Amino acid sequence: MKWNDFQYDKSESTDYVVPFGGEPFGTGAPIEYEMRIKNRKGDPRDIVVTTSPIPQTSRYVTSILDITRRKQSEDELRASLKEKEVLLKEVHHRVKNNLQTIASLLRLQARRSGSDEVRRALAEAVERAAAMAGFFGGQPRAGGTEAGSAAPVDLPKLVAPPPAPGPATPVKKKKKEGC
Repeated sequence: MKWNDFQYDKSESTDYVVPFGGEPFGTGAPIEYEMRIKNRKGDPRDIVVTTSPIPQTSRYVTSILDITRRKQSEDELRASLKEKEVLLKEVHHRVKNNLQTIASLLRLQARRSGSDEVRRALAEAVERAAAMAGFFGGQPRAGGTEAGSAAPVDLPKLVAPPPAPGPATPVKKKKKEGC
């Protein structure tokens, strides 16, 4: 690729122009900036232009580096990251819904249970499932972060083993009337 393979249209750009015989931006230090230009075929190209003054002269050395592929790779990575974020949010949403369903089923079972001990154990399981569902809920915290940072979770309570069963108590069955 040659330097004259590119066309620069001033009307399409608001990039910097070095005045003839003057210093770029008046500092004498190397200047680097990115710009978009078109090649002779009309395809847009991203480039980095570096201009450095030659000491003790009024001349400059300018290098042009084509970074079009790098820019395309960066755009692809950004799109991929955004897609992964959307998928992660969907997984969190599904996990939260499944845990809420489990908690609801445990509540139903607790209501049907005749034993206070079973009700307590199921209520504890409901609390654990609800706490985990809250973790995956994605409600923003005071810090402003999203999913995975809901209200603080009492981990020791969540992972504690269930209480040891007490002495077996016989379950009384109700007699059906009219039998």
